[in-house]
Amino acid sequence: MKKTLVALAALAAVGTVSAQSSVTVYGLIDTGFSRYTTEEAAGDVRQSGLSDGNTAFSRLGFRGREDLGGGLRAVFNLELGLNANDGTNSITTNTNNTPGGAIAAGPLVFGRIATVGIGGNWGEVRLGREIHPGYFIHSVYDPFAAVGVATALSSVQAIDSFIFTGAQLRFSNGITYQLPPNLGGIYGSITYVPSEQLSNAGASRDDGQGLGARLGFTSGPFDISGGFTRIKATVSAAQAAAPVGPAGPGTVVAGASADRTNYLLGASYDFGILKLQGIYSRLESDAYRFRGDAENDTYQIGVTVPFGSQHILKASLAYSESSGQNSEETNKFGIGYEYRLSKRTALYAQYARTSNKNGGVIGVGPLPTNQGAALNNQGATGFLSGGSATRPNGDASGFDFGIRHSF
Repeated sequence: MKKTLVALAALAAVGTVSAQSSVTVYGLIDTGFSRYTTEEAAGDVRQSGLSDGNTAFSRLGFRGREDLGGGLRAVFNLELGLNANDGTNSITTNTNNTPGGAIAAGPLVFGRIATVGIGGNWGEVRLGREIHPGYFIHSVYDPFAAVGVATALSSVQAIDSFIFTGAQLRFSNGITYQLPPNLGGIYGSITYVPSEQLSNAGASRDDGQGLGARLGFTSGPFDISGGFTRIKATVSAAQAAAPVGPAGPGTVVAGASADRTNYLLGASYDFGILKLQGIYSRLESDAYRFRGDAENDTYQIGVTVPFGSQHILKASLAYSESSGQNSEETNKFGIGYEYRLSKRTALYAQYARTSNKNGGVIGVGPLPTNQGAALNNQGATGFLSGGSATRPNGDASGFDFGIRHSF
């Protein structure tokens, strides 16, 4: 339960208008022990140690609201990511969504969310950095909430689709409009990101420009939503001269499009005794590995089964297939168990295994973190499941167990 630390109410100085302000401090810590085994060219490679964000990313946040009268409100949200296992900042992505860090990449203070906005019964407009609309589909319809060793493959394809543009899970410098909650089960949001490049920058003048949207409908136990995310980018001279990853046909020239687009569809139905969940994800890359176009389709089906109020079993199956410049295929199985000690504290254990063919190299995740901060090696080895690539056609497996506490 999130606790309101500061709640102030005062009469406005003008007229009889009253305004009430509140600031809430909240957070979550998820730390565990992980062990991974990856088939590499020289044999099996094992890694073990403390890990963070296995069932939810650790974070510390501040959320505020001021009622302005007449149904109008001012809002803000600042949220930082952290690796609780060593105390470091977990978000190191670029700040302006452009490839190679036109604005230097580094540990962002409020790298998860940094927004301010205004809202009313017509919806809400927010300015700043936050999760792009498409990624919500991964986090909602994946039984493992798009994190940890057992997350479905579809949850990481979106990360890889933006790895060269620095956006990963979030847009910086965005303008977001969110629909109001009183539309009979219809919900959604749209985010636009201006490029912030000089108009005379030539082919790269639109670098960093982004657009994302999500639209959904929920009624009783049924929920469905679709969305897309797109980031514009161009191939730099250095990228064209030294394409990354395994050799393949073609090499794109400097100034060519390096756009990434992700189309997503997710749905769930809660039968009471279990919740059935599914995701379809299509990734299109204009300059995969800076060698040529590629597409990736991922299909995932999952189930969440509660046993009473304390026990939860999760499982998922996923299949990923790439085409175009490559033809990699991967299957992944994940299973997990959660024991809730209270509404805020839970113990968990989860296991996953991937198998590859046609040159697939998807592993199950690197240490010390399992999230976007550690994904900068993805471009060198393909559509990875969190990093730790196998040899071509290799297998990988791993497990996490730990504790999660929210406040």
